[in-house]
Amino acid sequence: MWSWERFNQFLSSANLPNPQPEVWELTYINHITENDARFPRDVWEYLGFYERSPQATTAMDASAMTIQFAWPLPDEVGTLSLDVKHGNRIDDQKEVLVMELTVRGAAKEGQTAMNSWFGVAHHAIVNTFEKLTTNRAHNLWEKL
Repeated sequence: MWSWERFNQFLSSANLPNPQPEVWELTYINHITENDARFPRDVWEYLGFYERSPQATTAMDASAMTIQFAWPLPDEVGTLSLDVKHGNRIDDQKEVLVMELTVRGAAKEGQTAMNSWFGVAHHAIVNTFEKLTTNRAHNLWEKL
């Protein structure tokens, strides 16, 4: 049974009203890391929408980066956003590229509407992630 349904059953058994969502959100957070990768220098080895990191007049590699894009989805489903940043993992201090893809949209009433919205959001996130990443990134998680 779906978690949302179980939650509503619990509320009903406790004589509490069912929640009325105003916004739905689905987020996927992807970590890309490889032994010899240095970020932000190597970000373009994994993201296919630019050729190389921009160079400043210092001729040194950039030390930080943040990228954000947003796209409206068809039929007023919501907005898909991409946030890219880099950092170090806490457990081993390994450099990591973080790609966060989120879809947010106005909630509509009913279980069928919710299921449909999350299906569309999932599809948009997965397909966008695949489209924006390179074959090298795909090889890291053994995508065939």
